[in-house]
Amino acid sequence: MGARILSFAILALFGAALIFFGIGFLAWAIWMGLTLPVGEAWAAAITALLLLLGPIIAFIALGFRRRRTSEERASALGGASTTLAFVAAMAKDKPLMAVLATGLFAAAEIFLKKRK
Repeated sequence: MGARILSFAILALFGAALIFFGIGFLAWAIWMGLTLPVGEAWAAAITALLLLLGPIIAFIALGFRRRRTSEERASALGGASTTLAFVAAMAKDKPLMAVLATGLFAAAEIFLKKRK
């Protein structure tokens, strides 16, 4: 179990490094392509604008999204019957995991009710 968790952690680390360096090389390529036509300062500004435009648009779109009520969230997850079926199926094979999952579901329910 520990080796599996460690392998997932290493995989996540490599994935994050690939994303980080990929975005860095993308920024460098855009900057190099724009340096001759517009100069270094404008090339850097345009590159920053291009790379920040996607997250800014995503945050604006998420800001205009309608907030769901707790009842809508509960029905989207299936409600208490789905949770009970999940824990019951897990309790047959791994009772300790069922207890931990029940605690996790209870903590999530308390957290969602507090945000209301």
